[in-house]
Amino acid sequence: MEQFPFARFVWLLVLAVLLVNLGIGYWKARALVTAGRLSDEERRDFTRRAVVASSIYCLLLTGIQYVSHVTDPFCLTQFPPRTAFGVATWIVMVGGLALLLKWLWQGSGSETLARMAPAFTRGSVTRRTFTPRQVRLFLTSILVVAILANIVMQLAVPDLQPVCSVPAA
Repeated sequence: MEQFPFARFVWLLVLAVLLVNLGIGYWKARALVTAGRLSDEERRDFTRRAVVASSIYCLLLTGIQYVSHVTDPFCLTQFPPRTAFGVATWIVMVGGLALLLKWLWQGSGSETLARMAPAFTRGSVTRRTFTPRQVRLFLTSILVVAILANIVMQLAVPDLQPVCSVPAA
């Protein structure tokens, strides 16, 4: 019996949470459209693109996990990766991070997120404002610290790594 049966579907659960939050943000952003701080087209485009990007990311990771026959997704995030599927997982994770950071720093991401971000916070949507610089610095620090902390912890404290075995083919 598996220790965590839901782990087989973790990326689908992550996707479901992301989609629910994007739906709530889309609904709350109506107030920003009404206040003239965001166009309805920007709200729709942001939400559509975020849904597509989140879906591709999570479905790629789900697909890698499925074809690897590994039930524990954390086995595929071990660093350094120990299998071709682990390498593929890291390519998707780092590639997704790189694309997001590129969009934030070189594309229109920080501008769009600065206007859309109040819809993803608690409290009054129209009383909050964010600058593109705040958005870039906050998200960059969170994302980079998260992935680097993951790597450092795995290398510094090997006992924290999941105990993984290669499944029989």
